Amino acid sequence: YFGMNDKSLRADYPDLVPAKTWLCEGALEYRFWDRGAAILSYTQAHISDAIDRMPIRTASAIVDAAGNIGDASADSVTGMLNLPTDNWALPQGLLKLSTTWRSSSVTDPTTQTTRRLSGEQPLSWRVEFSQDLPQQRTAWGFSVDNGWSNDSWQVGERDTSSGSGCSKAP
Repeated sequence: YFGMNDKSLRADYPDLVPAKTWLCEGALEYRFWDRGAAILSYTQAHISDAIDRMPIRTASAIVDAAGNIGDASADSVTGMLNLPTDNWALPQGLLKLSTTWRSSSVTDPTTQTTRRLSGEQPLSWRVEFSQDLPQQRTAWGFSVDNGWSNDSWQVGERDTSSGSGCSKAP
């Protein structure tokens, strides 16, 4: 905001208040075999005073800062499946599959159009396998996921970032 007393541009926004969220979640779970499970959950959130980047207008410029941009909604559906591999010639193994779909809606304070919340990853998935080897007193496993990708909105621009948890040794 623009400090009228000392005519300086400040990085904070004095009217910022914490976001308030009403959350509703439901889940179905089915257990099978000894360690198997299938889980499906749905979450719905109603957010008041959502916090995101917003334009701050001064006498000579428009800059962006964190601020309350109004109400928002967010939904997610998550599915998880844990499959024991004892019957597949891999004793003491466990295959885990999970995916989450996310959708949100907020009115962009700059364009007045509807968009997702900043930082939301619309789809994520992960495949994991682990196997206990009690005779060797060890365990092994691996995991693979789709990494991350999300958008952030600022005044006059949209930043997209993506990556993964993998890194290369130098």
